[in-house]
Amino acid sequence: MWLNASDNISASGFSASGDVFGAMLTVQLNKKKKWLWTTEYAASYENQDTASATSPRQFGRAWRTGISGQPGKTKVSVTYHDVSANFGNPANPSLTPNSMPNIRGVNASISQTTKNAGTFGFNYAFLANNVQPTTSDELLLNNFEETWGKPLDKKTNLSLDTRQSLTETGTVPAALIGMPPALTGAANTRDVSGRIT
Repeated sequence: MWLNASDNISASGFSASGDVFGAMLTVQLNKKKKWLWTTEYAASYENQDTASATSPRQFGRAWRTGISGQPGKTKVSVTYHDVSANFGNPANPSLTPNSMPNIRGVNASISQTTKNAGTFGFNYAFLANNVQPTTSDELLLNNFEETWGKPLDKKTNLSLDTRQSLTETGTVPAALIGMPPALTGAANTRDVSGRIT
């Protein structure tokens, strides 16, 4: 994949241009158990102001790799993604979760369907935002989700969904050590929710 774009009349008065190159590979590892390996890589080169000699052409890259499969009635999926700070095309949600650059993370899920007890599921997501920080703190986000569902009769399904999000401060730049959280972006929060349908 190759994408070239330019903005000659931007709102800021600058003329910008950029190129993105990408490739994706999928390999079927086991047909019977439906195991699939997917990896995708993209590199971008962009200049925020082509008319200025002081505006550099910045390099950025994004990568994800993951494996998924279905042995029996169990579905499993694990994906790792890594996006640099200067990646110039945060429009691909598979490469850049939440359309954000400068992140690393893991997404994992497993679900099991049983004959009588219903379907159980567990999802986990870890996201490190602002990797290698210089002007604000790194943030670490952990998301947990547990699900259960079961048909009670032909017209009624019962489902339970619980979620927990934990946001913590990761690496703190040396220049910001000892400063208040309002200035550094530090966070320490927990959100818990549940739903019955």
